[in-house]
Amino acid sequence: RNSGHSSDILSGVIAAAEWTNASGKELLSAVAVGYEMVGAAFDAFSTAQGGWDYTTLMQLGATAGIARVLGLNADQTREAMGMTVVPHYASDEIESGELNRRGDLSMWKRFNGADAVRNALQACLLAQAGVEAAVRPFGGDCGFIRKMNMTDDPVPVLKERLNPRLPLARVSDAFMKRWPVGSVAQSAIQAAIEARSQIRDLSRIKQIRVFAEEGAYDHLVKIRQDPWNPISRETADHSLPYIVAAAVLDGTIAVNSFTPKVVLDPKRQAFIKKVVCTPALELGSHAMGKHKRVEMGYLSRVEIELDDGKVVEGAARPFPGHHKNPFSDADLNQKLRENVEPIAGAQRTAKLTEALWSVDKMKSVRDLTKLLAFRADIDSARVRER
Repeated sequence: RNSGHSSDILSGVIAAAEWTNASGKELLSAVAVGYEMVGAAFDAFSTAQGGWDYTTLMQLGATAGIARVLGLNADQTREAMGMTVVPHYASDEIESGELNRRGDLSMWKRFNGADAVRNALQACLLAQAGVEAAVRPFGGDCGFIRKMNMTDDPVPVLKERLNPRLPLARVSDAFMKRWPVGSVAQSAIQAAIEARSQIRDLSRIKQIRVFAEEGAYDHLVKIRQDPWNPISRETADHSLPYIVAAAVLDGTIAVNSFTPKVVLDPKRQAFIKKVVCTPALELGSHAMGKHKRVEMGYLSRVEIELDDGKVVEGAARPFPGHHKNPFSDADLNQKLRENVEPIAGAQRTAKLTEALWSVDKMKSVRDLTKLLAFRADIDSARVRER
């Protein structure tokens, strides 16, 4: 019924594991518990009817994972859940697509997941100290279920998904993104790169046509106020015309694709105008339901027309990291290098890669977190130049 970023919980769970000096196995166990809770919440609830952001559900998984790390008992965990949900309903107004006084998307969109996880951590610490939550935070007259404005009872779904006799398997159900933009743009990037690979001289490109499933089109074109004229990292990575143009120009999408200097390059801004975007309901539509669209892979295809009328195409296929096109270990390593090395440097990235593949053997999570503390700037000269 819902989707979102399960991985948002990791920052809070890792922080709690560092604080308690948990082992790597204890961390992984807590992450699995958290993902199980997120998956159950996404299956049982839809945030659409109430106008809530996905973080309203994701925070339940953060609370479950952090409670596991802290060793909270059942009563304490119950109170932590109550203190997580009652004060913290996140509005979906953050996804309005409206621009602020600077002509940019709101900064808060980058903070809403972290804020929810911070609140979950605080709730767990308060519960550990003996603080009690509302009596009926979920089933009360003003409780969570009522606030979700559900038309049916989510409790049976929750009971089925959270059966303690079942193995913790939801973490393996999560999709991964190949490139550092939203999931609904991944298939379009893949198609753009495929079409580009058939062109020797990019200066001969006359027009780029993107046919996107309805949800991707709406999210990255329809609700955006000026997607053909991005001015920042935020407006660029929420613009399908920019994302596809950048993929064609560079042959990939990377961290530096969205630095302001790159986004505002006059030649790049002119190239964006060659992109035409069209909703393609045969690739996915709202009428199918979100679950079906996700299962299909948020499909898009791309056609590039050259100055002589020749047309090359990138097919609509599930993106790398989708369960129909899963990552290999080498793919994971490459993604880590591409996204972390420009910010952290090659040496630290290599150490991080080694540490992440051996988390289960770590006696202390602090062996990992000490590698995560360093000065960095995502828009630095070093990032731009890569």
